[in-house]
Amino acid sequence: MNYRRTILSSSLSLAIAITMFVVGASASPKKSHQQTKLPSTVVPVTLYGIDINHDQDALPPTGWFGQQRLWDSDTNWFQMEPNQSATINAVARTGGISTVYVTFPQNSNWASAAGTTVFVNLPAGSPLSSFNGLYIINSVNTTSGTITYSQTVLGNVIKTNVAGTANNFDFSVLDQVLQYAAAPNFQVLYTFGKVPTFYSSDPTDNTCATSPGSCDRPNDLNADGTGANQNWRLFVAGLAKHIAALDGSTHAKPAYFETWNEFNGDGFWHYNSPPDSTDDPKALVRLMDDAACVIKGTGNITALGHSCAADTNFVAKGVLPSAKILPPCVSSPVAVTPWSNFYTAYPNSGATANADIIGIHAYFYQDNIESIPSMSIQRASGTVTVTVNPNHYDPNMFVKVSGVQDASFDGTFMVTSTTNTQIIYSQSGSNAVSGGGQIQNGPDQLQAAMTTFHSGLSLTDQAKPFWVTEGDWGKSGPTDLTTQEGYIVRFFTILWSAGVSRVTWYAWDGVANLWDSSSNSGDVHCDGLNGDPLCNPPSPLGYVNQVALAFHVGEGWLLGTTMTGPCSATGSIWTCGLQTASSQNELMVWDSAQDRSSNTSFYSPSVSYTAYFDLSGTKHSCLPGSCTDIPIGAEPILFVND
Repeated sequence: MNYRRTILSSSLSLAIAITMFVVGASASPKKSHQQTKLPSTVVPVTLYGIDINHDQDALPPTGWFGQQRLWDSDTNWFQMEPNQSATINAVARTGGISTVYVTFPQNSNWASAAGTTVFVNLPAGSPLSSFNGLYIINSVNTTSGTITYSQTVLGNVIKTNVAGTANNFDFSVLDQVLQYAAAPNFQVLYTFGKVPTFYSSDPTDNTCATSPGSCDRPNDLNADGTGANQNWRLFVAGLAKHIAALDGSTHAKPAYFETWNEFNGDGFWHYNSPPDSTDDPKALVRLMDDAACVIKGTGNITALGHSCAADTNFVAKGVLPSAKILPPCVSSPVAVTPWSNFYTAYPNSGATANADIIGIHAYFYQDNIESIPSMSIQRASGTVTVTVNPNHYDPNMFVKVSGVQDASFDGTFMVTSTTNTQIIYSQSGSNAVSGGGQIQNGPDQLQAAMTTFHSGLSLTDQAKPFWVTEGDWGKSGPTDLTTQEGYIVRFFTILWSAGVSRVTWYAWDGVANLWDSSSNSGDVHCDGLNGDPLCNPPSPLGYVNQVALAFHVGEGWLLGTTMTGPCSATGSIWTCGLQTASSQNELMVWDSAQDRSSNTSFYSPSVSYTAYFDLSGTKHSCLPGSCTDIPIGAEPILFVND
């Protein structure tokens, strides 16, 4: 079956992609769009399970998944390290049962830790270092201060005093998710985040998103990036060692590690706007540097002024040497101030020296379109003010202005500031007042935003792969199906045009979901209870929704093609030129002015085409002539020649 031309039958309708590679987009800072080609194989996709219940939702068939991003899947630091580390005082082994004698921290839950994992660390040069490693706990006795685990192949050891640490990890949910991901052969990206309260530098900070203190730096890490940072090092080492020991035939092992989630807000990291000395950007860099040393065994510990190789205080190095590291991410390409605060923490892009890939999230707007009233747009001395609802716009956001009576106002611009009634941006030109037309911020403006963000990176970082590790239509996104279907196709297409080489949609079965569930597992329900609709088509689990089906068709248009140049707009009409493997030219077109409606305008390509496809997968022939005055709207169409 030619997936580029045919919508899937219902029996195959689960094959819906929500993450894709765009191979080779950033091989060098000067690489042209003409060299950027989507793979001819099936585009990878992502399941984004917010929790383990989501990960029980039905999946597209094997072969369609390429990546799962683990975040908020009960796999964060504070969830996987349920207890503060215990201090080891002595060890013993008898009959294959090892015992560590410890001092437990106060107010801990170590008593219930049996069946979870203990990470034992004694000095590497000690004759007792055979006790070291990750083990399933047999028993915990808080009265006698003992933890036992099995080491059946080693000899007996009488009780011997020795100093060390015992960390408690619970990898059970992680293992469920990775086992679940193995069958579709996921590439897993693991995102770090959320400090355990007992390790937090501000354990009473209730501004954090999940638990008190989870958004503050660890208490053994200083704001300037110095300090032992041993709690973080031990967690990363335990996680990496656990992943390394998993059976790759039954568990999908994470190959990518994103250092921190959205450090610019939402309670994930202590961040002030405007930035100040308490934002701790150097602490974020230290987290990445230490993680890179543990996971890959390479790089420098910038804050300490020495290399990973020279640092003798790691319990493990190079545990997963082929893995790739991503820096902490911001929520949006227009989060200019927080990103700059992090990126310039050290000169010469030293903040991202250990990053193999530059990652970012793509929530930069509150997707909106509105009319410009008469005499409500004014240009004076190079500054434009537009009297509209300013709540839909933020500084550094890009907006598209089109259809103004004075066409000199049309274009794409970056908002510099807002007032209670206006948005303000810069535009050269003579002084003028006009009105009419529309102003909007939507997926198409991602092209300018991502290009601007990327151009602000050093040449070294511009040459690294550029990923969007999370994105969708945002908190105020479209609610009408037509715009939603068009949005997701435009989102991926525009990001490809901007040079992004991998995109992750949030989410398969959560926010902006593509899967509607028959169970109340946190995504959109279709169980017929409490006012929810019934699943349509009927299913014991749920169904792939229309947005996903539309994306699958749009994905088919892109597979195996080359983008002949960046997507461009004339007024509100967007065009993206594609060339197939057989050198056939094709053209994707939509009219962003029709967002939030099912309205259409009419378009005639400047080059002759004999047919076009819509997002239902339907082919419309223009023979015996060529395609002219074709209706276009929020949903892209694809012009082709037979």
